[in-house]
Amino acid sequence: MSGFGYNVNGFGSFPSRGPGPYDIQFYVLAGGGSGGGRGNNNAGSGGGGGGGSQEGSASAIPIGVTLTVTIGAGGAAPSNSSTSDSGNNGVDSSITGTGITNLTSTGGGRGGRAKGDDAGDGGSGGGAGSQSASGATLDPGSAASGQGNNGGSGIKTNSNGAAGGGGGAGAVGQNAALYSSSGGGNYKGGDGGGGEQFQSQGLNRGGGGGGGVTAYADVSLGAATHGGGGGGFWYGVASATGAPTAGSANKGGGGGGCAQVYSGTPTGAAGGSGIVIIRYQSDEQIGTGGTVTSSGGYIYHTFTSSGSYLTG
Repeated sequence: MSGFGYNVNGFGSFPSRGPGPYDIQFYVLAGGGSGGGRGNNNAGSGGGGGGGSQEGSASAIPIGVTLTVTIGAGGAAPSNSSTSDSGNNGVDSSITGTGITNLTSTGGGRGGRAKGDDAGDGGSGGGAGSQSASGATLDPGSAASGQGNNGGSGIKTNSNGAAGGGGGAGAVGQNAALYSSSGGGNYKGGDGGGGEQFQSQGLNRGGGGGGGVTAYADVSLGAATHGGGGGGFWYGVASATGAPTAGSANKGGGGGGCAQVYSGTPTGAAGGSGIVIIRYQSDEQIGTGGTVTSSGGYIYHTFTSSGSYLTG
């Protein structure tokens, strides 16, 4: 995926405009998926996938056109009331209207439930849980073409295991790993895949959530990378040492996965909501809608909630 910045991947140079048709570019990021549900003992759930991200453009768009902007919510955290609860995919974001090619980005895939189901497909795929109830391997989620990256795989040895990280806009989710076989197995949950860095905005978006690990006492958490993805979570035999982190609002990050515990009711964290950015090169504001800023000769209209953009 390319960064949405004024010096990235061939965005052309446009003259300053008066009131008349002008060119616009837009960036559409969907909501991230939540981390997986808690499942059964000795299993970790996968991190949520980052929201899908896409760029589009329109030439000579006329004055007086209204574009509809829809911001997708992050996937809700699964309930912790039942071991059968799965995570939730993020919600699509879109921009539609006359004179443009309508663009919809797909919500991030949910993380796989520990000892439960396969991870969800999405803009970026969710990370796989450590194993199914029968001990079989669970599949990570796949990414939508051109929007993100796949989730990582889980691992299981003996009765323990760890989960994969969710995919991100900039990189695949990492697989869980066994880093020592002493004492029955020590594990690292997979890191979430990195988000994209947008030079004009100075932000990272669309990162995957970190994978959870087992209740075994000597483990390493799956890390959240760019875009607000949540960190992994584990419990020792006696006490909690952390909690999964939700994806940050308007960064489309996946929520962190969780581990099963011997007591308590942890669960995966929610994904972060998406964002839409519209821009055009001008020395003055032409359109209306969203939060308006300027940088590097461009005017930016940033939408953190659903609304309308009027071309002028």
